Amino acid sequence: MNPLLKRCCTWIPWKPVTVATLSLINFLFFIWFSNDAEPHHLVVPLDWKVTPQFNAASLVREPNLTSGEIRRILNLISSVNDLQQIFNWERFGPLTSNSSVIIIQVHFRLEYLVLLIQSLSRVKGIEDSLLIFSHDVYSLEMNSLIKQIHFARVLQIFLPFTSQLTPEFFPSVPSGEGHNKVVSYSLAKQHWWWKAHFAFDRLRVLRNHDGVIHFLEEDFYAVPDWLSVMTKLEKMMRDNVCLGCHVLHAGPLLEGELIEKTWKNNEILNKIIVTDFHDPTCNRGLAFNRTVWKRIQQCANVFCETYNEQSWDYSLMEVSFKCLPSRLSVLNPQAARILHTGDCGMHFHAKQCNPIQKVNIIKGFVQKYRRFLFPGNFNMSYLATKGTPRAGGGSWTKSDANLCYKLGHL
Repeated sequence: MNPLLKRCCTWIPWKPVTVATLSLINFLFFIWFSNDAEPHHLVVPLDWKVTPQFNAASLVREPNLTSGEIRRILNLISSVNDLQQIFNWERFGPLTSNSSVIIIQVHFRLEYLVLLIQSLSRVKGIEDSLLIFSHDVYSLEMNSLIKQIHFARVLQIFLPFTSQLTPEFFPSVPSGEGHNKVVSYSLAKQHWWWKAHFAFDRLRVLRNHDGVIHFLEEDFYAVPDWLSVMTKLEKMMRDNVCLGCHVLHAGPLLEGELIEKTWKNNEILNKIIVTDFHDPTCNRGLAFNRTVWKRIQQCANVFCETYNEQSWDYSLMEVSFKCLPSRLSVLNPQAARILHTGDCGMHFHAKQCNPIQKVNIIKGFVQKYRRFLFPGNFNMSYLATKGTPRAGGGSWTKSDANLCYKLGHL
């Protein structure tokens, strides 16, 4: 580890943090990056053109690290998580009661993250937001990309236990129940639980934030009126227009022709559906406030001990159906404002990934039906939930549960 950085991380208290301290940390981080990275890894332009097709193998950005490098990175991310430096703060100022908070779960798909950031830059009202990038892979390319964002406040945090830096916590072995353990699935569930805890319980800038936090992932794409629609839905929830609603959602999971079919109907574009948190498609642009998080947090035993269930969304359904006094009620637009672009990654393993094709389709129908965006009024209806939630599957063991509890207290 760079001796200067080691001394900084050891001697400088994280509280209070002065402007001089932030400047010193920035300078030392620059030295660290400059000494340890090859020049071509330092700059990934935000306007980088994603190739029409690329091999699935090119998605993996995890470098081979020595034990010394791992220790150095673990020390660095611990300092970053303590410091909680917000970039572009001077340009946009402190958060207000109207500011949006968006947390983005980032793994290793740089190409998808570029497309998500580009879409966010076109969202109306994004300049009054805080973008929190939560990482489970340490990548200089990812860091370089995120540091180039200038259209909103930006903060980075890092999951302290990952398959990259602490592989002993993520063994890839079959379980005794016959389910194969998929490391990326269990990592995603651990990451989701930790980032929710860190955002609501650890981030100093959000101590007085009583609004919702929007949860996104790296392979999502935001429609320009996403924040406008979600802000109106949050007001409906606050004003009890939707009685008993707890959670916002940015719309159903749609693919291909179904997106076009939905957007063709201008009546659907201002239609709101209320339902239980029952289907895993509720994971696209979920949003809830601190009060709801505290209720979920009290059910940590259900979330963390849902064995043979590696998906965070199915585990959250278990919490809703089996632990909470009343089920989570979701308010969401029938026409999705957050769309999924992921052909390759956790659940999909296409030989040729083509996110740009999906994004071009999305851009096409957004342009075609742009006159129907930013609806002034909404028509709300209730949809009864049928049946009980089905399990998602996969191995989740006692050791996974123990790590889940640990991450919920870090």
